[in-house]
Amino acid sequence: MMNPLIIAEVAQSHDGSFGNAKSFIDLAHTVGATAIKYQIHLADEESTKHEEWRVKFSEQDESRFAYWERMQFTLEQWKILRRYSKEKGLQFIVSTFSGLSVEIAHKLEADYIKIASGELTNIPMLEMISKGNIPVIISSGMSSLSEIESCIQLIGPNLVKGVLHCTTMYPTPLNEVGLNYMTKLSNKLDFNIGLSDHSGNPNVPIIAAYAGADIFELHLTFHELSFGPDVIASLTPEQFRLAVNGIADAKVLASSAINKAAQVNSLEGVKKVFARSAFLRDELHQGDTLKTENLCYKKPGGGMKWQEAISLVGKTAKQTISRETFLSGDLFLDD
Repeated sequence: MMNPLIIAEVAQSHDGSFGNAKSFIDLAHTVGATAIKYQIHLADEESTKHEEWRVKFSEQDESRFAYWERMQFTLEQWKILRRYSKEKGLQFIVSTFSGLSVEIAHKLEADYIKIASGELTNIPMLEMISKGNIPVIISSGMSSLSEIESCIQLIGPNLVKGVLHCTTMYPTPLNEVGLNYMTKLSNKLDFNIGLSDHSGNPNVPIIAAYAGADIFELHLTFHELSFGPDVIASLTPEQFRLAVNGIADAKVLASSAINKAAQVNSLEGVKKVFARSAFLRDELHQGDTLKTENLCYKKPGGGMKWQEAISLVGKTAKQTISRETFLSGDLFLDD
C-alpha cells in the first residue's frame, strides 16, 4: 500500500495553449493534487491524416491530425512545465503515445510514464519504455486482463508501479464505473491498484479509496463550461477538493478497525449520562402499594433498571418516597 497518489489529469484541456497548460499546475496545487499529468502527443509520430474524429468537437481543426499538431509543445516548453511542477511540489507524469514521446519523457526525467489503455499493444513504444528506468502506471480501459499481463511482462514487472481500472466512456455513468473490476485486478495483480475515473463525480474516487484504490487519476477543469473533449468527464476545482478530502477520510475509515467491547467499556461514565433509572411519577406514602403506573423511566442512569423496578410492584413502601428518589429494594417491605 502506498500513500494515495492523486493525479490531476490535464489531457487536452489546455487546448494547445502553453499558458493554459502552465496554469493547470497552479490549479492542481491549489486543489490538493499530489501529481499532474499531461499527454505528449506528436502528430507525425502517432497519427496520419486518415485518423478519424471520435467526436468532432473542434471547428478550427480540419482533421484529427491537425488537432494533434496544434496540441504539441516543444521540448523546452515541456521542461518549463516539468520545472514548475517541481516548484509546486507536484509529481510530473506524462502519457506517451510514440517512441519519440518516450524519449522526451526520459529527457524530462518524468516521475512516471502513464500508458493509456489504447497503447497496451503499441509494442515499439513499450519496448522503448522497458529500456529506461522511469516507473510506469498502466491503464486498463480498453484492454483485457491478458493484454495487461502481456504489457507488464514486456515492460518488466519491476518498472510497473500501478494498474488503473478504467471505463472508457466520457462521461462514465455510475452503473458503468465497475469498481468490482478494480477489486478483481487487485486480486489478480501484485501491484498498487487505482482508478482512472471519467465519471465527473467526486463521490466515485472517494468510494474507490474505501474499496482499496491507492492511485487516482481525475480529470481537472477550470470550469464546467470550459472548452475541450475532456471537460464533460472532469471535476471542477470545488469537486476536486471534495474528492481529495474524501479520499483522505475514506483511507482513515478503511484502515481503522475498532475494538467495540473496549470502546463500550471506556464509555461507562458517559453511559450514565444517557442512561435512565426508575423513578416515581408522584410521591408514594408510607404504607402505599407500588403499582406499575406509579413508575416512570428518566435520566440519569445509575439507579434501578426498568425490569428491576418492575420486580418491586406489589410491595409496600416503608416510608414516604419522593418522586426524585432513586428507587431501591430497601425502600419497600419484604413480602
